Parts: sequence; C-alpha cells; structure tokens
Amino acid sequence: LPVIGGRLEEPLPVIGGRLAGLEEAEEEPVLTLTFVEAGSLKVEFQQTAAPYIVEEVHEGGLAWGRGLEPGHRLISVAGQAVDDLEWSQLVPLLQRRPVTVAFRMDPAAQAALSGG
Repeated sequence: LPVIGGRLEEPLPVIGGRLAGLEEAEEEPVLTLTFVEAGSLKVEFQQTAAPYIVEEVHEGGLAWGRGLEPGHRLISVAGQAVDDLEWSQLVPLLQRRPVTVAFRMDPAAQAALSGG
C-alpha cells in the first residue's frame, strides 16, 4: 500500500479499467471548419480580445448551420494559434479565403450559457 504524508493510504479502486475517484480532464472535441466562399462568417464573439469565445452565430452567415455554437472558443485560424493575437491581427486572417478555423467548446462558457 502506498504511504502518503507519513500515513498508510488505501489504493484507489479500479472501476471499468479506470481509477475511481480521479477525474480525467477530457478535452472537448475540435470543430474544424473551412470556408472557401466570399462573404462574412457572421460570428459574434463575446469580446474583441482573447479568449475569442463565440457569443452568437447569425443566420445568413457562412458559419450558420455548420455546428458552431455559442460557447465555442476559437483556437486557430489557418493553423495559427489565436490566443496571442490582437483583434486587429485576427480579423484579416478570418477574412481570407479559403480559410480553415478550429474551435473547441469552452466548458466555463458552456456552463455560463446553460445557467450553471
């Protein structure tokens, strides 16, 4: 039995091949979208600074109906991470065509949106 802090500890039980009592930090899946058409994505972000979290996806934009939802966090544009980019650097990247963007659901933003 392992000793932690000078006292004898019981090992964690294994349930379903995983240690019980330990929460795994599961990353949300990445949503990758490529836009080739000219026009606006019509994506509204919560703020014009990182982290760039989607506030709303407006009907009629290129991003409409593509699986993008409020709470998604923009993680890269054209393979370039965006967390260190200023808004003025990000906008021209999003306007290029073709452009591939990647989003991941932000758990904190998702909880806030659902009232949790």
